[in-house]
Amino acid sequence: MAEDYAIFTKQQKLPHFGHLVDELYYQRMITLLQTMIRKAEIDPAHYIVIAEKLSRQHDPATFEILTMHTERDMTNIVQWSGEDIDAYSALSLGNYIRSYKYGERAKAQLVKLVRKHGHPSVRAFAAQALGDFHVAEAANVLEEATQDKGRVNTSQGPFDTVAEFAQEAIQKIRKCQ
Repeated sequence: MAEDYAIFTKQQKLPHFGHLVDELYYQRMITLLQTMIRKAEIDPAHYIVIAEKLSRQHDPATFEILTMHTERDMTNIVQWSGEDIDAYSALSLGNYIRSYKYGERAKAQLVKLVRKHGHPSVRAFAAQALGDFHVAEAANVLEEATQDKGRVNTSQGPFDTVAEFAQEAIQKIRKCQ
């Protein structure tokens, strides 16, 4: 059962992948969860569930895995891209921004992704992460990204281009200043 379907239907007792991830996490099977995302051979919708769970805990190994996945197709330039493991990795890296140990590295990686990644969805989700965590020092990079017409194919997202994600991120940052 897809987690978003269970949430949408408000049927909290329906089993879904998120329940499995929670159970594995509570049984301290973190190495198994890390292996599942390290190999990146699972459905992206399942990948994000694990990546979000571990990154919210500022798990060190997960930080390295997410960074590795955001670097995979860095120079592979495409005109449009969607919700894939690389993009979800960028989004989950945002959870490390508030980490004392990883915050500066996470910010630097996300800024680099907005500027240089070859996939629009990675640039867009990196911009979203910077906006979600109100990274004011990224405002100039986000301002530049408002000119990025790279197409982002998302099933649920409200935006179609990197520029729109960047504009939203800037608005979020300004609200908190």
